[in-house]
Amino acid sequence: MEKTMEKKKYNLKQICSMINNLFPNTSLQYTYINTFILCLLFTFIHKYLDQTLPSLYKSIEKDFNIDIKILHYMNTIYRLAYSAFNFVFAIFFDFTFKQILSSKYDENRDSLSKSTNQNNNDGSNPIQYEVNFNNENEFKDVEKLSSDKKKDSETKCGNEKIFNSNKLYGNSFSLQDEITISEYEYTLKVLLISLIIYTTVILGIIIANNYMHVFFFLFIMGMNNSCIYILIQKIYTNNVFSENRSTIYGFLHFFTSISHMLSVFINTNLSNKLYFGYKGWRLCYFIIIFFPFFVSIFLLKLIKNHKLKKKGIKNQDTSFMTPLENLTNMDNQNAKQNIKRKNKNVSGNENGSNEEKNLLLTEIANPCSDNNNKNKSSENINDNQSISIFQKNGDANLMSKEEKKKEFIYEFAYLYEIKYVFKNYSFWIIIFMGMLNGIPKHVLSLMIYFFQYCNISDFKSGLIISISWLCASLVSPFIGIISDYIYKLNRDINRQLIGMCTHFIRITLMFIMFYFIPKEPESFIYFVIISLLMGMLSGWVNIGAHKPILIDIVKQKHTAFVISLMAAFENIGSSILGTILLNFFLNKYNYIDKRKINHVTPEINKHNVNVLSHVLLITTCFPWLISFCLLHILKYTYKKDKVYKNII
Repeated sequence: MEKTMEKKKYNLKQICSMINNLFPNTSLQYTYINTFILCLLFTFIHKYLDQTLPSLYKSIEKDFNIDIKILHYMNTIYRLAYSAFNFVFAIFFDFTFKQILSSKYDENRDSLSKSTNQNNNDGSNPIQYEVNFNNENEFKDVEKLSSDKKKDSETKCGNEKIFNSNKLYGNSFSLQDEITISEYEYTLKVLLISLIIYTTVILGIIIANNYMHVFFFLFIMGMNNSCIYILIQKIYTNNVFSENRSTIYGFLHFFTSISHMLSVFINTNLSNKLYFGYKGWRLCYFIIIFFPFFVSIFLLKLIKNHKLKKKGIKNQDTSFMTPLENLTNMDNQNAKQNIKRKNKNVSGNENGSNEEKNLLLTEIANPCSDNNNKNKSSENINDNQSISIFQKNGDANLMSKEEKKKEFIYEFAYLYEIKYVFKNYSFWIIIFMGMLNGIPKHVLSLMIYFFQYCNISDFKSGLIISISWLCASLVSPFIGIISDYIYKLNRDINRQLIGMCTHFIRITLMFIMFYFIPKEPESFIYFVIISLLMGMLSGWVNIGAHKPILIDIVKQKHTAFVISLMAAFENIGSSILGTILLNFFLNKYNYIDKRKINHVTPEINKHNVNVLSHVLLITTCFPWLISFCLLHILKYTYKKDKVYKNII
């Protein structure tokens, strides 16, 4: 028992150390780890809600008395909102994070310029001495005194300049740490707003009495999920080391698969029952509310702890700076004492002579202190100097206008920087393949509906899909490792071969399931086997082919934006094309709407099952077949575009 406990502790330590090594090892590493945990939790909520509507199709159909087309329109509205706002939030978060970065640099620049200007103003006029002397040796001593004083003042100015430049960032945080804290605070605020939207939308769906209300709330949910997805992509691009991003995506894919599995399993078992007079699908959405509620408690605790830490650091800063306020006074006293000593040495060299020596110091002060500005005489300011001041003010106004124009151009510079991407043939091939692969993903949401039409129980229907997602979650950590190993064998074509082999096996499995396996409850075990194999193939195309190829042909600083752009086009294309193709083939094969029939017979159910099988077979295999051909073309464009990225 003790050995097993030690092994568990050792494994936990290994996992914790691995997570720590994913992020920069700084004093603010807790911000990265907290953000990482929040991203996993929000990914779980996002993907759980993604799979909730398709798993509740049959229950919602009975409650609102609607057909499969309207149910599919609901999912389409959600997908369209999700995909359309992917592009919007990609631009928004790119702009916002760049604003945070530039604002912190501007604050640092302003603080440095103020300290520099103050030092220049204080030290611009040389120290003046009026000396009445009767001996040449005395003049040499006084000249030595002035040079020593000048060196001391320059040293003090330099020290105070360093202190002022680091006063904001040097004691506790560097400039980069300040940027990290600002991004962390901004992320927490956005996630808190998203939790409020999640709770409001889910409550709205629960109390909806009309399917049009569900349409509206699903549209809002699509916007919110799009915001979460893009923010997570942006966070991992900015904060995670490039060599660890595959590990991060492995964690995300694992949580995605687990949330899909739980969503399907829970919802299919509860949806078709009555609870206290309420339909089961409403209870399923009510259960989801607890996820945002518990995450909000954790998030509020993080916000509170961060404020306490920040307050504690500020208190440390003020306590540290308190004794430094008297530094200038101490410097003045030391300067006076040094001058007195010099005067004594000068008077001692006269060997007790009675000659009168007057050393009148018109200005002896620390040039870095504020008192120096008060002691400067205004009589030395002439007309030429006043004219130069007006000229400087005019130049400053012109410079401020030019700086604003440059800042405006800089804020939108990334739109010009990514022009080379749109000249890239491989990019457009991947975009088109993403749109095609989105069609099967969109249409396969009807799989639970298909199994239920085969007279398979709700529990078994949910179990078939859950097994697929469970298998996908177990395989996902190894996909990146295996695909990277295969890629190293031939760096020009093996990524494409991974995708081509995956599509070939998928087409074969779909053809077997929809064409050869009988649509009966007795075929449950065959459906499980097919679902298991499909789960093993999940993620290979994206993780093993599309995303690595896209990263190879695009500069690293543009990967997050381009991946978001790809996701936007993928979801838009899949929602529009998937809906059009589904409606076209349902009408072509004469799918029977149950609302138009008074009595539903087993023959009608059998006819609808056959129609669904044909439609699902066409809308999955045909896009995968085109993608297979495009991956073959990509073998010829990928090598050239990868080199082109490095030379521009």
